[in-house]
Amino acid sequence: MSASPRLPRYLRVTSLLRAEIQSGAFTDRLPPENDLAAKYRISRMTLRRALAALAEEGLLDPRQGAGTFVREGAGQARTVALLAAPDIALHPEDLFYQQLVVSLIHACSARGWMLRIAPNAADLVSRLGAGRGASVSGCIAIAFGGHDHGLLAEIPIPIVGVDGEPMPNGSSVLPDNAAGTAAAVERLVALGHRDIAHIAGSPDKLAGRERLAAFLTAMGRVGLPVRQDAIIQSTFLIEDGYNAMARWWASAQRPTAVVCANDMIAIGASRWAEEHGVRVGREVSLVGCDGLMVTSLMPTPLSTLALNFTEHAANVLDAVADGERSGIRRTPLRLVERASIGPVRG
Repeated sequence: MSASPRLPRYLRVTSLLRAEIQSGAFTDRLPPENDLAAKYRISRMTLRRALAALAEEGLLDPRQGAGTFVREGAGQARTVALLAAPDIALHPEDLFYQQLVVSLIHACSARGWMLRIAPNAADLVSRLGAGRGASVSGCIAIAFGGHDHGLLAEIPIPIVGVDGEPMPNGSSVLPDNAAGTAAAVERLVALGHRDIAHIAGSPDKLAGRERLAAFLTAMGRVGLPVRQDAIIQSTFLIEDGYNAMARWWASAQRPTAVVCANDMIAIGASRWAEEHGVRVGREVSLVGCDGLMVTSLMPTPLSTLALNFTEHAANVLDAVADGERSGIRRTPLRLVERASIGPVRG
C-alpha cells in the first residue's frame, strides 16, 4: 500500500477502497470479503472495519445474506482537502489564487464533491491520523515549492499539486507557460515590434522560470536580440511592474512592447504609464498573463494570456479522480487581445 504507515491499517484500507469506488472500479456488488482481504493483504476483521466506515459515509450498502453493494451515485461523490502554500496565506490579496479557489469550489459543487479547506499540512495529517478526516479521499495543494514537498509527503492520501513545483511522486496541474508566452511574443512581432522587454516573475517560482525561458526562446526563434536591460526580475507584484516601467522610461532606450510574467505586473506597468502620460497600446504595448477578470476593467483594458479557470479546475479534479497516477497536466493559455497592444509606431 502507498498510504502512510502512520494511519491505522483499517483507515488505510478505507482510503484505498474509497478511491476505487469513486474511480468507478466497483459499481455494483463488491467482490467477496475473502477476495478483498487477499487483495489488500489484511484480515477479514480489518476489512470489515473498513467496510463499516464506508457504509457509515453512505458509500456502501451492506445487505444481510446478499453481500455489500455500492450505493447509487457513490462513484461521483467525494470530499477533497484544499491546502495553500504558506506564502499564499500571507498574501490573501493575490487575485490569481482567489479566482482559482473560487473556480475549484464551483467545479467541486458541479460534480457533487465537497471541498474542505485545511489550515496547513500538519493539521490535515493530524486529522487523518486521528480518523477525523477519514472521508477525505484526496488533497489539492496550491502553489507549493520544492522546499515544501517534505511537508506534503506526510499526507497519507493522493495529492495533486496546482501551480507549484511538480510533485515528485504525484500529479501536478500547471498552465502551459511555454506555449502561452511564445504566443505573446509572436503576436507582438507580427505587429511590428522588435524591441520587446520582459518583466520576469520570481525565479524561485516555476511560472517565473518557465515564462522567462519561453520569452528568451521565442525571441531567439524570431531572430531578435534581447538587451541585457530588457529583462527585469520581479516578485509577481503590482509594484514590480510600476517600478520596471519607471526604470525603462528613465533610460535612453525604451521598449516598444513588454511581456509581463503575470497580470499583477502588467497592472502595475499600466498604472505607471497612465500616471506619466504614456499611452498604453500606442507608445508601449503591454501583455499580462493569467486572465484575471480585473484586466478587462482597466482604463486601458489589458491584453492577457488567459487561463480558462473553469478548464483548469476541471483538469485538477480529473487528476484527483485518477488517484495515485502521477504526471503533469497542462492547461492552455490563450491570448486575449485588448487595447493595451497595437502595431509599433514610428
